[in-house]
Amino acid sequence: MVQSNWKIDQEWPACVGLSKIGKYGRVHTLWNDCKGSRPTPWYMRLIPMKYIKWDSKGSYLFYGTSKNIRN
Repeated sequence: MVQSNWKIDQEWPACVGLSKIGKYGRVHTLWNDCKGSRPTPWYMRLIPMKYIKWDSKGSYLFYGTSKNIRN
């Protein structure tokens, strides 16, 4: 058996999208671990969805510039 010196960076689970749920349209993140959606942090409740973006690590605020604010 041959062992490799390559380090494999794996992150599991990964965020796969955003959704609006409920009467008031609370934004939730969707994950690929089949545990259902998870709500975004409390400070994202009043922020319009066009300023909330996502990647494999979760949701973050986006101001329209190159700076992203991670939660």
